Amino acid sequence: LHGCSAEPGRRPAGLTSQRSANSRADLTREIMLRRRDAFLGAEVGRAQRTIFAARYLRSRELQREITEGLNVVEAFNGANSVIYYGKGGEIASNSRDEQEMTVLCLRILQAALVYVNTLMLQDVLAEDDWAGLLTPEDRRGLTPLFWQHVLPYREVKLDMTARLTIQTPTPASGP
Repeated sequence: LHGCSAEPGRRPAGLTSQRSANSRADLTREIMLRRRDAFLGAEVGRAQRTIFAARYLRSRELQREITEGLNVVEAFNGANSVIYYGKGGEIASNSRDEQEMTVLCLRILQAALVYVNTLMLQDVLAEDDWAGLLTPEDRRGLTPLFWQHVLPYREVKLDMTARLTIQTPTPASGP
């Protein structure tokens, strides 16, 4: 046999180099296919962005919806910067556990802020003076995520034995 080794268990040299050439060709083909798929994916992404931009420019309703969503995100980030004002709002630890704990505490504080603000808004809106002033659109525009009344640089004394003096709505009497 031409190109065969006389040693048992060894492949002929020609067969090994042929497989090596095939695997290189397969690898090259795979790389080319992946590049093509990435290129096509990028082109589809560009087309989707162009369609979205055209839809955005044409639709005032979509522009309002996106602006409202961005305002909510900005309010969220603004509240976090007020609540977490130490070290310039930066999470200073490199420890993943401490970073996670900081973020979870921020979420709890923000949820508490929203809860108290919601109760205060309900009290104010329950007053007769406000009943005719706000339209349904005005009411939809209200958000409980405000923090102008928060004083982050002062000492706050909490009396955990007393409740907040927030009114609770009285149930309407039935017929």
